[in-house]
Amino acid sequence: MDKNKKKIRIADLHTHTTASSSNLTPGELVKLAKKNGLYALAITDNDTLKGIKELMDAGEDFGIELIPGVEMSVSSDPDMQILGLFVDPNNEELNRILDNTQDQKQRFLARAIKQLEKHEVRVDMAEIIKRKISSINELIDYLTEIKVFATASEGRAFFGRLYFEWKCELPSPQKCFETIHRADGLAILAYPLVLGLNDDDLKNLLLQLKKKGLDGIEVNHPGHSEEYKEMLVGYARELDLLVSGGSDFGRKPYIDELPVADIKTGVAYELVEEMKRQIAGYKNDMDAMRTFD
Repeated sequence: MDKNKKKIRIADLHTHTTASSSNLTPGELVKLAKKNGLYALAITDNDTLKGIKELMDAGEDFGIELIPGVEMSVSSDPDMQILGLFVDPNNEELNRILDNTQDQKQRFLARAIKQLEKHEVRVDMAEIIKRKISSINELIDYLTEIKVFATASEGRAFFGRLYFEWKCELPSPQKCFETIHRADGLAILAYPLVLGLNDDDLKNLLLQLKKKGLDGIEVNHPGHSEEYKEMLVGYARELDLLVSGGSDFGRKPYIDELPVADIKTGVAYELVEEMKRQIAGYKNDMDAMRTFD
């Protein structure tokens, strides 16, 4: 091996802990990432910052760069998730929205279970707790997996108005982008393949989201083929969007996989540095605006 060859630094920008859907505590996840050779790790729990706050409050040096993040539920058709990277975990507006989303998820999940019981559909509550199911979407995914519903679409139709009300309670994509930016972060569209759009419709959606404040696309993901990744990179270049990627550790069907030090699911650290430059540009623009005020 050439000793002068520079080692590729890899960052995993999409992971989960026990604060949301994973079986690993924040500390365990970071130690595992370090063991696997990652240079940087973003913790992006679903609609909560508790995992990354736990690590930051501990003040321990894990020998790996930690990036505070969150995966936000938004009101959209098709359903999508937005990753907020480099956010300030103590931002009051962001925490207020996340707390509200958590409350809504629990409230609507309880109503969904009652609706199932009303139609004599038995639900294994022990399994729901074990899987950390916390929203109607996750409940539908589980019920589709065990063949209660043939498809997720059938599940959404079953819950009907309840599902519609739940989605309407969530923040819009634009509200999500604005909140992430005010928390000094970047807004990244997570796992585009799950949207189920054809190539042209996806490109049009990205264009509309870009106009509303989207900063980037999650290109590298275990669910994306090499061909699909290449297409996303092309869209990112054409629309001037950042490229991100991560293992989605903790999310089924990846819950038993490790956060991998591999360019196939993570990203080269140079892309993280590009993200930091964009954040610095945002802050300079804001400072200039305050000066004129």
